[in-house]
Amino acid sequence: MSEYDESLEYVVAINPRKHLMFVAGTGQRSVPPCFLQGYQPHILLVMNSVYADEITQLADSLGLKTELLTV
Repeated sequence: MSEYDESLEYVVAINPRKHLMFVAGTGQRSVPPCFLQGYQPHILLVMNSVYADEITQLADSLGLKTELLTV
């Protein structure tokens, strides 16, 4: 096994109605952005490059030292 698990464990949602819900078909739990402070992910996968700058600023404000990958 590599240093990183190959699956996505969580998805981050800004919408509070989605928090603690699960993604249909894949099962990842949806968490609020503040969850990342305690979790400290190695990689953030950005699914829409339009939001890359906003997510980078959010990650910086949360004190995350993580790599952002944009799909």
